[in-house]
Amino acid sequence: MMIGRRFVNCTWDDYKPVCEKAAHHKDVLMRYANGFGQALKSGASGMLIGNPGTGKNMLAALVCKTIYEQRFLSLHTTVAKLIRRVRATWRPGAEETERQAFAAFVKPSLLVVDEVGVQSGTDNEINILTEVINDRYEAVLPTMIISNLTFDKLESLLGPRIIDRLYDGGGFLLQFDWASYRRR
Repeated sequence: MMIGRRFVNCTWDDYKPVCEKAAHHKDVLMRYANGFGQALKSGASGMLIGNPGTGKNMLAALVCKTIYEQRFLSLHTTVAKLIRRVRATWRPGAEETERQAFAAFVKPSLLVVDEVGVQSGTDNEINILTEVINDRYEAVLPTMIISNLTFDKLESLLGPRIIDRLYDGGGFLLQFDWASYRRR
């Protein structure tokens, strides 16, 4: 399990829903994590989109922790780190090949990619992210996307083909449209 230090000691009880929709999303993600074997069979992915500070990252980290307890490997990263790792392979004397970098993102049972939409949105960045998502899709491996973008802007960034693939196999979209928890 590879998640940020901020969430290592968090539990499902630490996520305090501030509204009915937040409670619903927590429940959906707990069921997803507890039944991850089924998600792994179907390749069910997820998209967590909406306002900053609403718990998207915390809930995704809790999914990673829960599936780790079931002996599944997960990786929780940002799109910037993903792109930097692939681009680092292009330097002379790089420690890994581009193929190895892509394989590292395809290997985990669940890949969580945060901050989708924060990058510059260059064709190169979108191509790298698309290739990772597509490689996982072809391998029937779930991917979870986290973004502060609206659904329309996310679809415009990634393209309808990738969004459609994220829905395949029982994939889901959860919108976090309430105020930031951090500002309370």
